[in-house]
Amino acid sequence: MKVEGYEKYEEFFREYSAVFHHGKIISALPYMIEAVTNALADVYDMKYCDKGRWWYGEWEGDRRKVVTLGSPKGTCRNICWGWNYNYIPRKTNSDKFTYARTEKSVHMDIGDSYLFHLDYHPDNMTCYDLMYMGYNYELPKDTNDIEEARKHMKIVCERNIPFIMDYFDATPDDEAALAELERRKKEKPWLFTFSSDGWTRAFMFAKQGRLEEAKYIISHEYYSDGYCPEDVLKKLTSLADGL
Repeated sequence: MKVEGYEKYEEFFREYSAVFHHGKIISALPYMIEAVTNALADVYDMKYCDKGRWWYGEWEGDRRKVVTLGSPKGTCRNICWGWNYNYIPRKTNSDKFTYARTEKSVHMDIGDSYLFHLDYHPDNMTCYDLMYMGYNYELPKDTNDIEEARKHMKIVCERNIPFIMDYFDATPDDEAALAELERRKKEKPWLFTFSSDGWTRAFMFAKQGRLEEAKYIISHEYYSDGYCPEDVLKKLTSLADGL
């Protein structure tokens, strides 16, 4: 039984499924990495780190450009891009602070994806609208036809490259990156339901000497209980003091 909205994409779904969902399926990951690497090489000088599947640029002051593959969603993975800051730590499950500062330790502290560049709202779209959008802008995890997969992934990467360039052009410094983040949160709040942007904003504010704002964000947005842990406060204070 077909659900309303399917007919519009029926031919596309049939052709797509024939290559990516049926037959003898193999992992498309090597070709995914190949496609992203080739597409980025046309616009940026980036190296590849297989640990976590990251592409990263040279340090530009306290930050560097990074690109990665998002977590698998169904049958696809999206491309994500943004900035890795050398002064923003991550807190491990053992309550230790670690920093992504090397060629083998890369992280995205503030970022972007194609979802912020398309005019859409999930409440106004059918599941088939969303599937069609994903298939056109995300990379398939598996395939039964390597050559067709390569062609498709090349096209997907080419669709994402202008978005990547737009984002990096729009965030030439920390202030612009924060402003861009705030704008996107207002325009598409549903994309931030499980976001850790509060942590990122707090450390970026502390770096700018805005310690009280940083403490407020940690205590009211990140932990949401009005409390800023002592170890986090110490890190924020040291950063604000330029230590």
